[in-house]
Amino acid sequence: MAHGLAIDFARSHRPVSRLGAVILFAGAMIAGFSIVEYVDVSDQLDAAQLKRDSLKRKTVVASSAARSPEQQAVAERLIQGASRIGRELRLPWDLLLEEIEDAVDDSVALLSLEPDAHKRQLRLSGEAKTLADALAFVARLEETESLRRPHLATQESKLSDGVRVIGFTIVADWDHPS
Repeated sequence: MAHGLAIDFARSHRPVSRLGAVILFAGAMIAGFSIVEYVDVSDQLDAAQLKRDSLKRKTVVASSAARSPEQQAVAERLIQGASRIGRELRLPWDLLLEEIEDAVDDSVALLSLEPDAHKRQLRLSGEAKTLADALAFVARLEETESLRRPHLATQESKLSDGVRVIGFTIVADWDHPS
């Protein structure tokens, strides 16, 4: 009795693994965060530009009238503040957020991002499965265009949802055009 060879060329699809679902969820969260931040920064930039334009108009009108030295100093400080805010909002936030998003993997959870455009620094806080994972994250940040000299500023072992993790803070110089 001859048996025929049965070949099935159609692959059966495996269900999505938990790790895959977690990575997908984390990626969606980071993408959503990036979009929200982009919209927020764009709105702030628009508001700052409107305020700057308003201050310029007020300055032109006020300059035609006699002003005291104190009034002139206040007006100059307001204009400088509005200009500084406008410059900071025009920084390359998209590139920075994209590079950080690319550096994050499933072994690292990024909890906060605190940029200081004036000091040209960035502080990242997060959790990693192990110290080696945190150090690998620092190594990936070293390869970005925007960040210089990222280093692990603090690290501590702690419990998070009943699991032992490494809490960390990374500080880096932010290389952006002025």
